Amino acid sequence: MIRKFGFSIFISTCLLVIFIIDAQAQFQPASLPADTRWEVASISKTDSSQLLAVLHVTLHDGWHTYAHIPGDLGTPTTLEAQLTGEQKALRVLYPEGKTGKDALNPNFTVNTYDTSFALFIPLPQGTTTPLTMKAQLKLLFCSDTSCMPGTIDIPLHTGIATEELPDAHDMPWWPQYQQLLAQQPAAAKTTGQWSFEPVYQQPGLEVTGMFSSILLGLLAGLILNVMPCVLPVVSIKLSSLMASSAHHDEQNKNKAFREHNLYFSAGILTWFTALALLLGLTGQAWGVIFQTPEVVIALTAMVFLLSLSLFGLFSLPVIDLKIGTHSKNPRAQAFFTGVLATLLATPCSGPFLGGVLGWALTQPPLVIMAVFLSIGMGMAVPYVLLAARPGLVRFLPKPGPWVALVEKGVGFFLIGTCIYLINILPQDRVLPTLLILWVAAPAAWLLGLANPAKTGLQRLALRAAAIGILAASLAWAFVPASETEHWQTFDAHRFSRQLGRKVMVVDFTADWCPTCKVLERTVLTESNITRWQTDYDVQFIKVDLTEPNQDGERLLHELGAKSIPTAAVFPTQDKGKRPHVLRDLFTKTQLENLLQSYTK
Repeated sequence: MIRKFGFSIFISTCLLVIFIIDAQAQFQPASLPADTRWEVASISKTDSSQLLAVLHVTLHDGWHTYAHIPGDLGTPTTLEAQLTGEQKALRVLYPEGKTGKDALNPNFTVNTYDTSFALFIPLPQGTTTPLTMKAQLKLLFCSDTSCMPGTIDIPLHTGIATEELPDAHDMPWWPQYQQLLAQQPAAAKTTGQWSFEPVYQQPGLEVTGMFSSILLGLLAGLILNVMPCVLPVVSIKLSSLMASSAHHDEQNKNKAFREHNLYFSAGILTWFTALALLLGLTGQAWGVIFQTPEVVIALTAMVFLLSLSLFGLFSLPVIDLKIGTHSKNPRAQAFFTGVLATLLATPCSGPFLGGVLGWALTQPPLVIMAVFLSIGMGMAVPYVLLAARPGLVRFLPKPGPWVALVEKGVGFFLIGTCIYLINILPQDRVLPTLLILWVAAPAAWLLGLANPAKTGLQRLALRAAAIGILAASLAWAFVPASETEHWQTFDAHRFSRQLGRKVMVVDFTADWCPTCKVLERTVLTESNITRWQTDYDVQFIKVDLTEPNQDGERLLHELGAKSIPTAAVFPTQDKGKRPHVLRDLFTKTQLENLLQSYTK
């Protein structure tokens, strides 16, 4: 029965990949929320061979796309164009776009094209009509709720005589083109708008189409199992395999071993499917979820709790890797263990994977899905083979007293995985994450105390206490600190010029000062600073003492302070010489009362 189930999963996955490959032909640009048209005009009034091609893109209502320099998020809009018979790509001038907060992630600033925009291609000197040009536009369409990547082939054919082309100087877009042309040299130096023709080390293994991407995706997924960067998940795989074989009866042992590997493989394919949907709809790159600190923090907490369960502090309800125990739902445990193990391996890359992803992530979502499923199938191959030969379980050692040592070893290994995950966090998120882990330990201990020996009311109280302290730590840790855009970095000369002209709040802080971080998340928050700047017209200045700062330390000394946190409010006019100093911890009310008194 299980063997038929595993064969059904394999056949269904293959059929899904075939369906997706066939569906690629049905993904037409007509389904994209944009209209395009070409326009060709003469740039010079004296030389009709100086031509300019302009691509006008009009977005449908409710949609926007990202500029060529997208900002913190998004996929850049790019136009690749070549004259027929020429190999050299033509230069494209892109408008800068509108700067604002991203609709799907307001924490990031992006540059977008809304409603309509124009892309300009100055054609080489001497180009005449009739002319033919092939062009491909790549961009990411987004609404307030979703995104989808698009690739549009837009060939240009014009048979109008060169001398009959309209004059570009008379066009409404001419001032914009002149402005972009004037900015182009400076922009090329500062924004990284380079044009290269890369030569790859193994050109024969580069992905050029659907078949090669599927084949190399299978191989890349298989190799991913043995890459050094996947070591953090090896302990999870080993422990779960050992747990699945902890049966004395030979028949039950084979059945459990086969089921575990099949559901573990299903977990792998599920995660790759979810990842394909995520990247296909947002146009992001492989491993992008690890650029979101909240995801890394949640994953770190999950792995830390898993390690605590192996130390016997408590038992997780679904994923329990202790070898001596039997899970109430071994299939769900195997499935979610496969998801977790694959999730932890997401930042990794291996041979062939870079070329496969580089090609796949420029394709429509259905193609991305097919390629990612092939990578998942490659990664799941060893476990499908183990499911097909359950007799291999006899080579695993029988449980004994040594099991406790292995469990503790895996627990320490998972704590090492936590250290790795914390290392990739931004510096300002490290302390909150450590606080969450520190609070998670006693919370897990309280959950472990809520065992069947306790009364129902006692178990409820212990669980409520555990959840309460963990929720409190999460609430504190995820309160965003004040953003840099609301602060002015301390400069001694600028400070001297501003002194007495405007109310200033000078905050002395450092990354090594935990009390300073508490103030940033309770008093000097983004919302408070924004409101105070609006209500009291106050300038906030940050003096960072993380590293030696002679001017900052001199100002701190002049204020009569020797430690941080310290904040000083400088009034206007002559009162600026008598700042009000707040030492150590202070409240939002105290600071606001000072601002009110100085702005009456």
